[in-house]
Amino acid sequence: MATGYFPSRPSPKGPVGLAAVDRAVDRANVSIIVYPIERGSSFKDYGRLAFLLSGLRSDCPQAIEKTIVYIDSPNKMYAARYYLMQLAIRLGMSRDEVSRVIRLYFKDIRPGDWELLYNNFLADDSPCRILLAPFALDMDIRNVKRVVQFGPPSSGDLADLMQRFGCAVRDGTTQGKAYFFVPHWYIDIMGTSEVAPEQHPVYKPSALRYHDYASDSSASRYSIFTRLDVESDASSDSDSDPTEGQSSGDPELGQFGGCCPLKWTKVEVSRREKLRLEYPGIYGFVNAKCFRKEALKYLQQRTGEGVERAVYVPPKTCCNSCNHSLGRLPKAPPRPPVAKPPRKGTIQGFAWEEIDRFCDAYAEKKYRGLFITNMPGSVVLPPKGQWKIAEFFTPEASVEEIKGRIEAALSQLDYDEREDFVAKLCAAVPNIYSEAFKRLQNQRKVTKRKRTS
Repeated sequence: MATGYFPSRPSPKGPVGLAAVDRAVDRANVSIIVYPIERGSSFKDYGRLAFLLSGLRSDCPQAIEKTIVYIDSPNKMYAARYYLMQLAIRLGMSRDEVSRVIRLYFKDIRPGDWELLYNNFLADDSPCRILLAPFALDMDIRNVKRVVQFGPPSSGDLADLMQRFGCAVRDGTTQGKAYFFVPHWYIDIMGTSEVAPEQHPVYKPSALRYHDYASDSSASRYSIFTRLDVESDASSDSDSDPTEGQSSGDPELGQFGGCCPLKWTKVEVSRREKLRLEYPGIYGFVNAKCFRKEALKYLQQRTGEGVERAVYVPPKTCCNSCNHSLGRLPKAPPRPPVAKPPRKGTIQGFAWEEIDRFCDAYAEKKYRGLFITNMPGSVVLPPKGQWKIAEFFTPEASVEEIKGRIEAALSQLDYDEREDFVAKLCAAVPNIYSEAFKRLQNQRKVTKRKRTS
């Protein structure tokens, strides 16, 4: 509610009492950005969050703007952190550095650890730049530049969403941004009941595209994003605000960098109807002509004179419905290829079986003192890691080359006894290689006998 009872102002006519005061709840220095997750993607595909690492420098983590990311599912929150950590590691940061840059905040954290995390995130020069949480934080941190709600809030209440957005730039002067990522079927303009091909708008790519500097020697080794089309952003970089009361929308690109409406599926139609009935506040918000005005209407903030702390927000910094350039996010990076186990009957397939036996034996010996039996080897090296190691076993590679590749591949392994495990695995490489090669030769002999018989 925007209306509350506060101590009235001192008056010579009488004592101080209580009076109803209208006070603005709007955070005028926070730009609101609503963005859809495209069809074919899901909230398990966290590539859309890659823009949070924009400006990352391996020698200066503070180049990343301080960010709070809300993901209401703890499992998805852990998965999102893992994705961002792996992306940062590919950009040149060590695992220890990344673990300090991207942190988690959850309910089960101990009071002492909570205070330590709070003080760490509070400092301006702190290496902690991205904090993921599954619920609203009761932290008063002034230097948070971005707040991201990835997926709808579990409560479905627009007031809860705006409360989370209020965690951005609490100093009241710095300009910040609040992002709301929703399924594409939340937004009316992303689809229609019937689509004629001639009605599709011409698609133009976003002004910012994801750039992989690792494959381009001309790109900066510090930044993963490169501006490709400066001309299209000229209007957003100018000092002059758009005309008051008018939208600075781009009719060709639209507020999401261009979209071609698709025909709703039966499942999407059912979900949209449920959204309208159960969460009308969220539905009206993401489809409003101005996201800020719709949110303030929902929060019952009065307009006009007599409202304390009410500030005019120009369209340039209001929301990406008023200023489409605010919705220009970098193109999401391509999804990494799906890891597959080595093909059976090859030397890599036999090597994987031997590596799996080694991991089982290592885990059994490690947890024997805890009276845990049949502990799988995947607890010390997941299957994908075993597949990767098995690919190093080729007829052309020497034992020493395989050992060097294993040490490099497992150098980022997040494991307390990593050095002991890697040393013993490297010591077992000659036996693994010889056994895999022997089984391959036996298989070829059996195959040859079957063909001749």
